Amino acid sequence: MKLLTIYIVINSKDFLFFDKSKAGYLNSFFIFACAFINFSERIIISTYPTRVATNWKLRFKESRFRLFFIATVIFSLMLAYVAPRILEINEVREGFSFVDPVLSLFSPVDLTWWIFLMLYGGVFITFYYITERPVRFMMGFQAYFFLLSSRLVAMWLLPLKAPETLIPLFDPFISSLSSGIVLKHDLFFSGHISVAVLFAYIVENKTLKYILVALAVLMSVFILLQHVHYTIDIFVAPFFSFAIWRSIEVFNKKLGFIPET
Repeated sequence: MKLLTIYIVINSKDFLFFDKSKAGYLNSFFIFACAFINFSERIIISTYPTRVATNWKLRFKESRFRLFFIATVIFSLMLAYVAPRILEINEVREGFSFVDPVLSLFSPVDLTWWIFLMLYGGVFITFYYITERPVRFMMGFQAYFFLLSSRLVAMWLLPLKAPETLIPLFDPFISSLSSGIVLKHDLFFSGHISVAVLFAYIVENKTLKYILVALAVLMSVFILLQHVHYTIDIFVAPFFSFAIWRSIEVFNKKLGFIPET
């Protein structure tokens, strides 16, 4: 952990005088991650891995949990294989665009790397929280499976073309799953916002939940400022997140799986 502290001090210039290059954004993101780990040093080193191992060991003794967890993993991997191919087909489909009254109020601004940092900051916080909570971990993946499935169906039923003023939102991880294509027409509804809101439902800790909600709100504003989505794509996304998470909660409680607090 001393090395993490040294890294943060040495790179304080990057933190105070922000380098707007891609390397600078990633470097600064790493500094924030190091700071978080350094702050949580006592918890991470002394108890966190032990709690994770103990909780998963106890849960995997339950044959019912093993069955549903393995099924969740299998279906998630199947969707991870199919989804990029559907998204690629969607990129060349005929669709329509329209004049968005909100987007017409301002010119687009490139905020790609800020959005990238906020999204994966939320991923980091959520995974840190659910890793030691097996039931909540399983439910999170189930919710993401149905959220992504709903999104694929929605964009197939409502094929939209990107706003003409769009500045493409490059995501290196998502692009790696879709043959390097920068997706532009996967619009209704917003995947970034629906996932960000889903994170806030998955995490029970109030402090972390407030942080995740703040990240979702900021991402909504930044995505609109970049003209990546129409306003309606952003507006409806949280409703899908809420409906799917509540359904997953009810389904798992009926099976006897109560999410950990």
